[in-house]
Amino acid sequence: MSNTSSLNSSEPLTTERDSQLALEIVSDLRPFDEIAAAYGYTEVELNERMLKPAFSNIVANAREIWSSDMNVKERIRTKAALLVEGSLLDMYGLVSDPGTNGAVRNASFINLAKVAEVDGAGRGSGGDGNGFKLIINLPSQDPITVQAIEGQVEDV
Repeated sequence: MSNTSSLNSSEPLTTERDSQLALEIVSDLRPFDEIAAAYGYTEVELNERMLKPAFSNIVANAREIWSSDMNVKERIRTKAALLVEGSLLDMYGLVSDPGTNGAVRNASFINLAKVAEVDGAGRGSGGDGNGFKLIINLPSQDPITVQAIEGQVEDV
């Protein structure tokens, strides 16, 4: 599917989709042809788009943000997320293949559940009953410590 019509349209170039596209281009986490195809462009069309001043400014801003020292954690998080996403089909293949060792299938299933956040870990357990400590720091005052009063909660 080609986006040739959008190359010549009068739609604004500063959409959220354009910002995401620019971030994908500068992050260099997958090949350019894959990025182009994911957004409905051919490589030639995307290169043409990058020559347009408005979009090239978006790409330049994305490159500046992506490369900033303040963005190290976000870059690592994004790269890790893409690696996890890229592994999902492999994990699904392991889970659904009856020829795969049972322990491997089970471990893969548990990992898929964790990725999907449906593993149930810590859900509905109500904590360990040890209470909590809340420290509130107010400007120009010593910290105030508020300790919870112990009690029991009944499920309704």
